[in-house]
Amino acid sequence: MSDPVVPAPLPRVSVVVPCYQHGRHLAEAVESVLAQEGVEVDVTIVDDGSTDSTPEVARALVAAGGGRVRLLTTVNSGHPAHPRNAGVRAAAAPYVVCLDADDRLTPGYLAALAAALDAHPEAGFAYGDYEAFGDAAFVEHTPPYDAARLPVVNFLGSASMFRRAAWEAVGGYDGSVGYEDWDFWIGCADAGWHGVKAEGAVWHYRVEGEGQYARDQRRDAQIKAQLALKRPHLYSETFLASARAILGIPEAPEPVEEPTRGFATVAIADEVLARAELLQAYAARFGAGDDATLVLLALDGDADGTAARLLPLLARLGLEGDDAPDMVAVGAPPARVAATASAMLTAGAVPPALDGLEPFGAGDVDRLRDRAEAAWRSLAPAA
Repeated sequence: MSDPVVPAPLPRVSVVVPCYQHGRHLAEAVESVLAQEGVEVDVTIVDDGSTDSTPEVARALVAAGGGRVRLLTTVNSGHPAHPRNAGVRAAAAPYVVCLDADDRLTPGYLAALAAALDAHPEAGFAYGDYEAFGDAAFVEHTPPYDAARLPVVNFLGSASMFRRAAWEAVGGYDGSVGYEDWDFWIGCADAGWHGVKAEGAVWHYRVEGEGQYARDQRRDAQIKAQLALKRPHLYSETFLASARAILGIPEAPEPVEEPTRGFATVAIADEVLARAELLQAYAARFGAGDDATLVLLALDGDADGTAARLLPLLARLGLEGDDAPDMVAVGAPPARVAATASAMLTAGAVPPALDGLEPFGAGDVDRLRDRAEAAWRSLAPAA
């Protein structure tokens, strides 16, 4: 008698539904997720400070969700990137989709995207086609993935599926730029996590009134210029010159040089904010008296804003006093930072922009300390 066939476990997917003033549509969006077959799915609703029916609708969905729906409530952030990041941090599945609260999924959508990622373990995100409804009606047939085209043309929809590992490598969505979805896909590719199209997968995109995308479209040229200057290594000098002209920058500015000590370790600031254990592990082996600096890189170039976001975490970890290790937030281009750093503190892989730096995780800080001490010995004057 043969052994019984044990079915393979279903792919696990977390769907994050950020919601601001879309209580009238929220149930439709969440129900389209819970109806998905072929996946083990959970939903995190992030109420971004709504004042309409969102809180009541969300609580009802949680009560009826059979443990598959949770609710996070945040103070209104003014940008969809922030509730998305909050939801992803709370999610547990390895595959994630961010679905706007006024959109919906078609049957089989999540299973098709998850199957594409399963079949392509090297891919960081999977996408399909999308169909507009509401105030417009059209179908967008997206092209096959083209890494060279992605930095200049956004052919992906916001409800694409990504690996949590890719989100961690990028540092999440950037709330300081427009077209934050596009910026995120570019960041994934730049970190070595490219995309794959899942043929036949379709989601529904609602066109209704004024949204973030419509507001961004009025600043289209400026936003595209900002995206180029954020990752200049992905663009030609001609494109960068045009971007600087659009933004009124006569030539590429030299970043302000921040003082660092003899041994510099770089970490992505947003990753440290999401994974405090990295900072804790580093602080356990490096102190104020060491000739070492932890360089916290702001990928959006906003060193001051990043420093402000880091302060509550440093206070919570007790790393704001004179005994804390030397740390500095910088917004310089990644390639320039990589040229002056000796190692990278990360829970994932080193992104291409920081290529050449050896990664050290929270469990490798003893080895990082050994590397620093070897560097200090090599620089010590001969007796």
